[in-house]
Amino acid sequence: MRSSPLVIALGIAAVCGAAGCQDHDAPGTASATTKPAAAPGAPIVVVDDGVTVVSTGAEPRRALRYHLAKGTTSPITLELDFDMETGAAAAALAKLPTFVTDGGLVVDEVLPDGDMKVRIHIDHAGVRGRPGATGAVDDAAAKLFEGFVETAILTPTGRLRDAKFTVPNQTPALAAQIKSVSANLEQVALPLPTQPVGIGASWKTTRTLDASGVALAVTTTTTLVKLEGERVTYSAKLLVTAADQRAVIGDVALSVSHLAGAGGGEGSIDLATFALTASATTAFHMDLAMADHSSMQMGMSMAVAINPPAGP
Repeated sequence: MRSSPLVIALGIAAVCGAAGCQDHDAPGTASATTKPAAAPGAPIVVVDDGVTVVSTGAEPRRALRYHLAKGTTSPITLELDFDMETGAAAAALAKLPTFVTDGGLVVDEVLPDGDMKVRIHIDHAGVRGRPGATGAVDDAAAKLFEGFVETAILTPTGRLRDAKFTVPNQTPALAAQIKSVSANLEQVALPLPTQPVGIGASWKTTRTLDASGVALAVTTTTTLVKLEGERVTYSAKLLVTAADQRAVIGDVALSVSHLAGAGGGEGSIDLATFALTASATTAFHMDLAMADHSSMQMGMSMAVAINPPAGP
C-alpha cells in the first residue's frame, strides 16, 4: 500500500467535506463583523471565529453549542473507498479495497468555561475487499495507524485547539503521513456559528489542508437541514483548489498543477453526546510532472462514510 498515506489523507479531506471541518486554532484568525439581516431569514454575511454565515435561516433560531459531559464516549468508524485513474486508458483505473478504521472520541474533562478536553483514538485499522477492486493493498501498512491517539480542546462552537498526537507504530517514513492524517482526523467536529440559526441556515469555512505534501484549499458550505432536540442534521458542499506547486509524495518529487475538485455530503451530530453519522463523495483531478520531464493526468474519486448503518 505504497500510496496509502496520500489515499488516506485525501480521503480525510472528503470526511471534512461531510463534517464541515475548519482549521484548528481558528479563533482570532478572522475578523468579526456584524451585519443584521434586513428581514427574517434574509441573507447575512458574518465572519466570526473562522465561520462565514451566509444565512441565519428561518425562525425559530437558536444558538448551537456542544455540551458534552465528562466521560462521554462516541464511536467513530471510518470507511473509505478510493478510485484512481491515470491518463485516458481505462486499464489505468485502480479501484482499491475499502480502508477501515475503528475508534472513537472520549471526553476526559470539562473546563469551567465549557471547553472540553477530548481524545480521538484509532483502535483498529485495516482493509476490506469490495466488488471490482483491482488495486493491491497491504493490510499491514494500514495497521500502522492502530494506536493513534489525538488529544485536543474542543470548544462549544466546535473548534479544536492545542492538538497533540501519538502513535505507537510511527516510523520515520510514516511520520509526515501520520501528521497529515492527524491534522484532519481531529476535525470531525462540525464547526458552529456563534449567532443563533434556524432551518435553512448556511455557513462557510475555508481552510488549508496538507494532503501528504500537497497543499489544498478547501471551502465547505454547510446547510442546516433539520434540528431535533440536540441533533443537528446538515448537508455540505465543498470545493477544492490548489496553487501549482512542487511536492514530494512518498519519495517522489514532482510538480502538481491544475488541481481542482468538488463534492458533497450529508450528516448529523448530537451536540450532547457527539453521536454522529456522515457520508461524502469527492472527485479530484490534477496534472503531475516528474523530474525526468514525464507527465501524466490523474483523477481520483472517493466515497467516505463515518459510522455507516450496519449491513443486513
